[in-house]
Amino acid sequence: TIERMIHFDCSHYVGYKPCKHKRLCEGCDLYDKVQARILVIKLGALGDLLRTTPILPSLKAHYPKSKVTWITSADCTPLLLNLPEIDRLWVTDENVTALVLAEKFDLVINLDKDTPAVELATIANATEKRGFGLTEGGALTTLNTASEYALALGLDDELKFHRNDKTYQQIIHEMAELKPFGAMPNYQVRLTKAELKFGADWLAETLHGRDNHIVLGISPGAG
Repeated sequence: TIERMIHFDCSHYVGYKPCKHKRLCEGCDLYDKVQARILVIKLGALGDLLRTTPILPSLKAHYPKSKVTWITSADCTPLLLNLPEIDRLWVTDENVTALVLAEKFDLVINLDKDTPAVELATIANATEKRGFGLTEGGALTTLNTASEYALALGLDDELKFHRNDKTYQQIIHEMAELKPFGAMPNYQVRLTKAELKFGADWLAETLHGRDNHIVLGISPGAG
C-alpha cells in the first residue's frame, strides 16, 4: 500500500518535493516518526511574542519527537522564521481557518485572548487543548485548569497589580503545563547574517572616533 511506501508521519516528509535527504521512504534508515503534533497560537505584538518564545525549549524538551506549528500575525513572522524549534509557521490570513480544520493535532496551546486566536483554538481538532478558548456562548474561557490563574489576572486588578509574584514566563509555562528543565529558558532570537552585518556596521559607524565613550541604547515602546 502507499502508506507502506511513503512515511507520511516522518519529520522529514515534505510531500510536494523530495525530503532533504533525497531518499525514498521505503527502506530508509533515517525514518523519524513524529510522535506529537503540536499547534501553538500566539499572534503578537512583537514584544509580547518575544517574551513568549522561552516556552519553545521547554516544549521540545517535553516532546522531543514533536512537530510544532506556530500561528502568528504576518508582521511578527520575521521574529520566528529562524527558530529551530518551530517546524511550520502559519499566518492569520484568509487561509488559516482551513489549515487548522484540515488537520488533527495531539495538543493545542493558545496563549492569546484575542480574535482570531481563541476562535482557532476552539475549532481546532485536537486530543488536548491548553490556554484560552471560547465557551459555546462565545465567552472567553480556559481550556485547562492550569490556565485559570492567567484568566484571573485579567479580571482581578488586586491580584494582577498587588498580589501576583509570577513572571510572564512562569505563567505561560503553567498554562502550557510545561515545567522548565533547570533555569527558565531565555528569549529565543536567531538573527540572519544580513541582520548581524547591519548591526555590526551601525555599531562601527556609531563608535567611530569614540573609543572612550559609553553608548547607551534605548528602545521605547516594548512590551
